[in-house]
Amino acid sequence: MTLMPYNLLFSQQISAFDPQVMILPRSAIGRLSRLNVPFYGPRLVTRVALSRYGIFNTPVSFSSACPVLEKDEAKLNMAAQLSNEIEIVEIDTDLHLEVEREAVKSFKESGYELDNELCENILVLSKHLKPHLKSAIFFDPNEVSRVVESHYMASAIQRQQMMEGVEVEAIEEDLEEYINLNVILSDEKKQTALGIHCALQLNSPEVLHIQRAIPYSDSDLALSMSSESLFQKNSVYTGRDFSELNQDLVEAMERYLRETVGVNQHLVEFILEVSGVKEDDDYHEWLKDLLKFFS
Repeated sequence: MTLMPYNLLFSQQISAFDPQVMILPRSAIGRLSRLNVPFYGPRLVTRVALSRYGIFNTPVSFSSACPVLEKDEAKLNMAAQLSNEIEIVEIDTDLHLEVEREAVKSFKESGYELDNELCENILVLSKHLKPHLKSAIFFDPNEVSRVVESHYMASAIQRQQMMEGVEVEAIEEDLEEYINLNVILSDEKKQTALGIHCALQLNSPEVLHIQRAIPYSDSDLALSMSSESLFQKNSVYTGRDFSELNQDLVEAMERYLRETVGVNQHLVEFILEVSGVKEDDDYHEWLKDLLKFFS
């Protein structure tokens, strides 16, 4: 859907708000034409011209006070609907929470730790790969939730179009949704790090796209999310896009990420579960905040 800018929308309709201008239906214009009232445009008549015939000579008064009910029924209804939605969400949470927590527990048993201490909106999966090598995988759960929602919507559209006889090849690109990951590998002995920006295809996690590989001389800088560190990172040479490099080099890096770092389908499934849990929690809190306002 294309949205028209606010200022453009009203600039095209400004004549309708001119106190000297009135928009009339065609039937009214037909009656006025018999009175030889001059007007400009097929449906535009000035209030000045109409006043000559006494149409606006009668004073009209309007009350600026809105009727106030003893009980704000609209507000009460809003609160009731919010309470009902909260109850539904809590029931759904109880039904799925145990399964989701088991998935989280299973993944943590593989050595990963989950935290969001570095940034409120970013989650980090960290794991010791070797005695001195540690991985930290950054991802945005809100972005993941949007990607999943977009994927489901595209899938529904595809099924509908297939029923209507549309070629699958013509719409299969709509299903190519990706999850963005920022993988930081830090060598705790050398105090250096390597940042790898990559994307995993949602419906085909084996499809891994590496975008950049950025070496850092300071592992603390690589892991930091402060505004100062982000400014410093912008001055680091990021290298060429991996799609422009030798194919053997690209495949070697993809293999390293899968086999050594663990960027695979199991990781994608866990990220989806964690993002879903966080989105549900955020939605639940949002509903409760709305209810506080209407209570």
